[in-house]
Amino acid sequence: MRADYERALAAAHLVPEQLDGERPWLAAIVLDVAYLQHMHYVVSDGVDQQVYGYAVAHKKAVQTFETPAQQLSLFMPKDEKLEIAEFDANLKDFEAEESIIGAMIDAWGAGDAKSVGRLVNKSLDAEPGARKILIDDRNRNWIKILDDVLAKPGVTFVTVGTGHLVGPGGVPALLRKKGYKVEGP
Repeated sequence: MRADYERALAAAHLVPEQLDGERPWLAAIVLDVAYLQHMHYVVSDGVDQQVYGYAVAHKKAVQTFETPAQQLSLFMPKDEKLEIAEFDANLKDFEAEESIIGAMIDAWGAGDAKSVGRLVNKSLDAEPGARKILIDDRNRNWIKILDDVLAKPGVTFVTVGTGHLVGPGGVPALLRKKGYKVEGP
């Protein structure tokens, strides 16, 4: 893991002292963000940020499935072995991130949500415990919230990350199981 960590630091243009003493979950996030910035990707250009900005600018009601504290807690596993395993999996995929990001952008531009989801979830395939926490459990929780929202009259626009859209445990599949008509992935 040490060699993978040193390669990730170099690729992200960071030095070890910048992450000394940080828990693995935070080090993984810092490495990912620094690497994305090095590749000239900007978080504020993301679809979620743009949708949120549009909603606020047009005085639309905004509701979230999770609080920021709940989201952060997902990356701070209480199980130290799981945290280390997730960090190790992240490091192993780190060098492939540039080609994966490019492939994701191409698939996104083509409207191929299944390919985007497959690419987003690729690293989680090696760590089923992380998949359960980061994707599957959250999707099931969100369906409970969506069921209440969809019971009310009116139009609701919902956006989730593409990793939550695909597969038998994806939000569209879970909504279909509940009897909703879903168009798309």
